[in-house]
Order: sequence, then structure tokens, then C-alpha cells
Amino acid sequence: MDETVRFGRFRVSTARRELWRDDEPVKIGRRALDLLVALLATPGALVTKDELAARVWGSAAVEDNAIAAQIATLRRILGEGAGETRYIQTVPGRGYRFVAALHAADEADHDPAPAATAPERRIARSRGPWPVAALVVAGIVIAVSAGWLVSRRGWQIDRMDPVAETALVATQAAPSPNGAMLAYAAGPERDHRRVFLRSLTGGEPTAFTRGEGDESAPAWSPASDRIAFVRGGAGLPCAILVKPVLAGDERQVGRCRSLPATSLAWSADGAALFYHDRPAPEAASRIVRLDVATGVTADVTQPPPGSDGDVTPEVSPNGRRLVFQRATDVLTAVFVHDLATGAERQITPRDLNVAGADWIDDRTLIVATNPPDPSALWSYPADGGRRRRLTLSPAEFQHLVSNHAGLVGFESHTYRNALAYGGDTASASPQPVEDVSGLVNGLNVSPDGAIVFARAPRGWGPWDIWLERPGRPAQPLTTLQASYAEGPRWSPDGRLVAFSATVGRSAAIYVVQTDGAALRRLTSASAPIAGPAWAPDGRRLVYPRLGRDGWRLWEVAIDAPGRERPRPERGWVTVRSEGGDLYGLALKGGLWRLGSRPALIAAGIGPQHSMDWDVGAGRLTFIDRSSPGAPRLVVVPLTGEPRRTFAAPRPLADDPADTAGVIGGAGFDPVVARPVYVQATGGEIQVGVLRLVRR
Repeated sequence: MDETVRFGRFRVSTARRELWRDDEPVKIGRRALDLLVALLATPGALVTKDELAARVWGSAAVEDNAIAAQIATLRRILGEGAGETRYIQTVPGRGYRFVAALHAADEADHDPAPAATAPERRIARSRGPWPVAALVVAGIVIAVSAGWLVSRRGWQIDRMDPVAETALVATQAAPSPNGAMLAYAAGPERDHRRVFLRSLTGGEPTAFTRGEGDESAPAWSPASDRIAFVRGGAGLPCAILVKPVLAGDERQVGRCRSLPATSLAWSADGAALFYHDRPAPEAASRIVRLDVATGVTADVTQPPPGSDGDVTPEVSPNGRRLVFQRATDVLTAVFVHDLATGAERQITPRDLNVAGADWIDDRTLIVATNPPDPSALWSYPADGGRRRRLTLSPAEFQHLVSNHAGLVGFESHTYRNALAYGGDTASASPQPVEDVSGLVNGLNVSPDGAIVFARAPRGWGPWDIWLERPGRPAQPLTTLQASYAEGPRWSPDGRLVAFSATVGRSAAIYVVQTDGAALRRLTSASAPIAGPAWAPDGRRLVYPRLGRDGWRLWEVAIDAPGRERPRPERGWVTVRSEGGDLYGLALKGGLWRLGSRPALIAAGIGPQHSMDWDVGAGRLTFIDRSSPGAPRLVVVPLTGEPRRTFAAPRPLADDPADTAGVIGGAGFDPVVARPVYVQATGGEIQVGVLRLVRR
């Protein structure tokens, strides 16, 4: 294939790893781009799933639904849909082929703008990857503004606990029905795992299996006395085994017909296992029932023609129905299957990117969605009805397994983050701020170089506001232990910090002194809100709030808590202030100076990146993701001088969680005269447990 080729309105440069639509760069994830390049390498020819797994993931044991999810994302990026141009054809059960005509490129690639230089001060030396894992946070405003509000009735998440913090790749967490133990698969790589057990009250994990190959997909029997798991390797179909928890030898009870790995679920009576498999290598996968005593199998589902198959079954607590995911030409949908009648019901829309689903109880499902949809957990009535969002801050969940008694095991792709300074060149190494790690969300720099930011040191929570002063390690400014926090802002006199936080299930605006004293809640309404901006007098705060009529600005005086009032401005999802002026990120995109006639200051940023900008030190600073390659940090002086561009270097670490490099959050440090941003420095795949309660 030529280094640069065209198809339809698109142009792909494999050397520069860029995708363009007409003359506009297209944002695309690394794995989706790798899949596109692999398909373009042999246009018109079948590329099998195993070949794609080997080229993109470096492993032939990647589950079918992981490939299908990335293909669906790629289709969404290319604009495929009903009646639209088709580029990728699904060959059910086998793989995919690129079917559009290719053309040689007829113009040169665009060169990115050169990066400007800046003086160096207070730049800390990099100490390598940080030890704390953190979930990617982006798009909270878009997720809420789409009309998906957190559930106030029914099942709710009471707590989210990481239970397997390890250097190993930890996957497929399954809590026992009696709530005592967690089983999960972990190893140095995703295709070299063992099954581990860990008490949910603490302690060290113990290896439950010690065989050859890759051992995964642990599933507890209803009595919590046995665990079923699969063993694969050497390119052979996986074996299905059962082993007693306390004492006894493992026993092989079945074998897959085609797949090297699968997922397992017990029947309610403990007599059978359900799993997904292909009856032949070229066939679509379907759900299979295996009699544990006799080894007899029977197909349960029959995917329709054109479908890529059915995967990840989970059985309802009463044993009458199972839920599974069916890969469609668009994305993955959740279906419920009646085991007595064979009737099926589609639960989720066909254009969602579903990453996991299981039963909370006999009538309620928990469903995970991932980008390009909001990264969130939802509850769905299994018999139809309104869905409810369970998570407020976005978090990327995979492979949900419920014990039907309030515990849900999950797999999460996590990231290590830090605050870092913009580089002089795109090839420069990240230059981190000292002693900052974990999940960081939004930042603000004072005139003397002190940085406040929202942080979850353990990863997905709890959240607090942290303060890092020059030459000192970062320290917590609050001890709220919030579910989520964002947008901390220095007051004009530098004596207070304002921010928004969700404590329990109530979002509010807070202020705190810079020594951590006199924390006060200023707002009483529980509607979704974004971070605040200070009014010029330093006595009032302005903030966006979502109501039935969309986003609108509100304000509250710091000496009149609970007396918030609406302002006339609408359509702004985040706001900042500087020099007596108010600036906002519009729901329609772009950064604007507000007033009777708002003026556009900078384009190239949309509401899905609401944390990616700041105003301070007479400058507007934002992360520009509109050009190909690494994102750039753009600094726009508010006095009319030319803008400057800095590089946001990508990390060099090998990262199984597919780190993108720049997470979000940007500001300008006047002491070192360069922008600071949130840098992804690595990532892991980890597991944890959600604790649900019914209210």
C-alpha cells in the first residue's frame, strides 16, 4: 500500500498515522487507526479476527467483542450507518474486509505548526512512571448535557473499591454469590494469566490455578463452592474446567469448538454452564449451554444473518433468562433471552458501544458503555422502560459480573497521570511537576506559580482539591472524599479557592481557604453543575448549571449561601474569568469572551473537552486536538499579541490500557512562562468491585 492513500472523502497517511476527512483532521484512537491500516493493507481481502488481534493487540487471544467494539468505533468515525457509504464489510464469524475503492494521494501531507520555545524554570526531572492508577476523565459536561441524569431512585452505587492493585494485568473480576471472595484472572500479559482469589475484607490474593497456557473467565457456582474457568493456548480451542474452591482437583467438563477464549456463567441450579463459541471457525458466535455432568452441549441463541455473533452470557438470579451482547453492523446491543420460550428482547439501542452487562436482580440490568458514547454505567429495566445513569463522573468499565446480592465486579482500563509542562518540540520528553500522580481533573495556577487541581490519588476516587506550591510536595486542601470534583479556581486576592464537587449524590459549589480551613457549601440545588468562575469583585461566583431548558449560567454570593440566582446567559458549559471579563466554552464549541455580543477568541475545542482550557496571567490557554499527531498547547495573549504553540509530548511507556497521551486540563504558569497540562504517563488493566444499594 502507498504511504498515503484515499478512499471516499478520507485520506490516510500510514507513516504519519493521520486520518483526514476532506481537508479536516479526524480524531481517531490508536487501536481504531491500527485496525484501519491493517484492513487497508489488503483491500478487498478478508482479514481474519486472529490476524487483526495479532497485528493490533499483539495477541491472538483477544476476545471477539473487543475487536467488534473497535470496528464499530471505526465505522462511527467513518460515518457508516443505515443508507450511508460502506467501507468495512463484516464476514460473520471470520473477520472483516475493506470494500471501498482506494486511490493514490495527490497532495502532500500537512505539516504541523512549529512549536515555540520558552524559558525553563522550576522544571522537575522525570522519575519514570507514577505508581497510582487513574481512570481517564473527559466529557462530563457532554455526558450530562445529553440528558442522562444520575438515578435518584432504585439501584445506586454506594461505593466503588479497587481490590486488586497489582503490577499484573488484572481482568474479569467476579464476586462470589456469598459476598466473601473475588475471583479474577491476572498475569504479566493478557494472554498469560492465572485465576486468583482474594478476600473482599482484605489480605493478599492467592493463585487458584497453576496450569499451562492462559487461564481466565472465572465464574462462581451458585453455592460459592466451585469455580469454572477456561484454559487456552497454542492456538487451540479453549478447555472449560471446574475446580472446588476449598479442596479438590480440577476437572475438564467441556471444550470450545473454535474460540481460544470465552466467558462463562452458571445456571441457577449449578447443573450447567453458558458460554459463547463458534460452531465453526467461519461461523458467527452464539451462546451455548453445557451440561456439567455429561458434557452435552446445545446452542441457545441463533444470531441473525449479517450479525457478528452473540457473546458474554449472564444468567438471571431466578435462572429463567440470560442477557448477552450481540455485535451488529453498527455497534453492540444488549439482548435478553427467555430460556423456556427462546423469545428475545433487545434492551439497548443498536448504536451504543456496550462494554458489559449483567443482572442486578431479576428485573434490572447493569450496563457499561464506552467511547464514542459516554463512559458510564446504567441500569436498564429488563422488560423495557427508562434507563437510569448510575455513575456521575465518566469512568471506563469493562466486563461486568454481578453476584445478584449488591456486588458487581468490573474490569477497568486505568491510567497514570501527572501535571507536566508544555515542551519546546513534539519529540521532547514530558517534563512533570514534582510529586503529582493519580487522576487529575482540571487545574488553575496562581500568579506565584501555586497550582490547585482536583485529584483522586487512588484512581477512580474519592476526590479532593489539592494544592502544589513551588518547591513543596502536593498536599490535599480538602478532605471531602467526594464522588467527583472539578474546576478549582483561585480568588482574585488569592485567599480562597472555589470549586464544584459531588458529595454523595449532591453536586454543589464550595469555597475553602488556602490553608484548608473554613470549607463552605454555597449552593443548595442538586442539579448538575460545572466548575465556577469568580466575578471581578471577588465576592460572587458564576457557574453553569443544567436545567430542563439546557445549560444556563447562575451565580451565588460567597456571603449568601443558598441564595443562588439565574443569569441570562445560556449555552455555556464551562466558564472562566480574567481582568473583569467572563470567558466561556460554548455548547456549540469554541472559546468566547462573554458580553452583550460574545466574541470568538479561539476555535478548535469542543464541549467534550470542557477541562482543556483556562484563563489566567493575561492569557487564554487550551489544548488543541484538531490537528493530526500529538495535541498542542496554544497560548493566546488577551492583549492581542500573537499566539504561541507548545508541544504536549506523548508518553513513551508501553501501555496495555492504550494511553492516548494527553488527558485534559490546561493552564499557564507565569513563573516558568509556559503552559501546564495533565499528562498520561502509563496505564494498567485492573479490577474492582461496585457495592450497590437499593433506595
